[in-house]
Amino acid sequence: MAKVITLVLPVFSLLYLWQSYLLPSGNVLIGARTFPLLVGGLMLVISLILVWQQFRPAAAGVEEKTVEEELDLGIESEEQDWPGTLVVIVAILAFIAGFETLGFVIAITLFLFGLSTFFSPAKWLTNLTVAVGFALGAYLLFTRGLSIQLPNGPLEAFF
Repeated sequence: MAKVITLVLPVFSLLYLWQSYLLPSGNVLIGARTFPLLVGGLMLVISLILVWQQFRPAAAGVEEKTVEEELDLGIESEEQDWPGTLVVIVAILAFIAGFETLGFVIAITLFLFGLSTFFSPAKWLTNLTVAVGFALGAYLLFTRGLSIQLPNGPLEAFF
């Protein structure tokens, strides 16, 4: 399965580059398609490196280690954190569902605070401080610095 995914990645990267190239360039040096082209180019280079690593001939007499052996994650292949995975998936879906109604600041604060508190419940005050600080900082960066409109939700009067 890993070899199939490795072969699909360069194809996906090429499709992404092709679609990025179809975006309007505008009359400026850095237009709408600049960043997608950079991301697509980087994806293509990395996917080609992965293809080379997956299919390179093994050195003579040297036994190749699997990724799991090299990393030694300490996790058995059968043992996985399904509750954590499900909580992350539910949190992402709740964030998407509440983004427009709650607004960016409240939605991202609840998302970050909820996940960080789930994974580190003893540090709830730190989690709250970081979540609120990140939400406000990101909101100001996007709205003031980049002139991107984000939904305000119930905090419309403050922003």
